[in-house]
Amino acid sequence: MSNRVSDLGVIKSCLRQWFMNYVVSYIPCWTIRRTLLRLCGIKIGKGSRILMGCKFEGPKGIRIGENTHINSHCHLDGRGGLTIGDNVNMSNYSVIITASHVMKSECFAYRTGAVEIESCCWLGTRCVILDRSHLAEKTVVGAGSVLKGETEEQGVYVGVPAKKVKDRGLRDCYVDEWKTYFI
Repeated sequence: MSNRVSDLGVIKSCLRQWFMNYVVSYIPCWTIRRTLLRLCGIKIGKGSRILMGCKFEGPKGIRIGENTHINSHCHLDGRGGLTIGDNVNMSNYSVIITASHVMKSECFAYRTGAVEIESCCWLGTRCVILDRSHLAEKTVVGAGSVLKGETEEQGVYVGVPAKKVKDRGLRDCYVDEWKTYFI
């Protein structure tokens, strides 16, 4: 009987994942989409928006602060824990991964590692943030970059692997209010 209960749990998890990624993610009304994403376990702060076409893994491990904007077709992985601060902008097709495999493992062992993105960060189009990373406040990750590890506050990181190229030079954290010209 326990195998049957276990199988039902796996089926329910798969159905929830499919529902979130292929139904909810394409609902054109943000209010309905937000409500359903919250019911699936994602914590979404006041004033934040997640545009259509985003994909989610481990939704119960995803926490998004206030006034944060996740643009279309991004991938958020909460299996290892994902915390995104306030006023963060994540550009289209960007990916955050919190789980992977141990490269030297003979059994392809699975591992997770949290990702934390502090307030006022900007992730450029198609950038990738890997497990066990921490982006300090006001960090910029350039388009197409792959980042793993710690960043310095106000650092601008580009490349594969991403390296610091300069300071951002931002005085204060901004409040990024939602623009009504986006639907």
